[in-house]
Amino acid sequence: MGFIATVTVRNIGTESIDGWQVSWQWPGDERILSIWRGQAGGDGTAVEVRNVSYNGMVEPDGTTTFGLLVATSRAPAAISPDCTA
Repeated sequence: MGFIATVTVRNIGTESIDGWQVSWQWPGDERILSIWRGQAGGDGTAVEVRNVSYNGMVEPDGTTTFGLLVATSRAPAAISPDCTA
């Protein structure tokens, strides 16, 4: 069992950002099987995804996305990501 997730990183500021990181805590036994348009890191239930070379620059009011293929015994009801630039 598992799920696919697409995450959008949006720059709501007035200046361009050069590099971003999204982090969250898995609530159960989730693990990333595959990731695209991002680089995964973290340890245990703590997950971090950083930009890759071609999508780190995000203009004001601009967006970029990354995706995950996740294995789990039960899909979580919600995940609360935190994005930093």
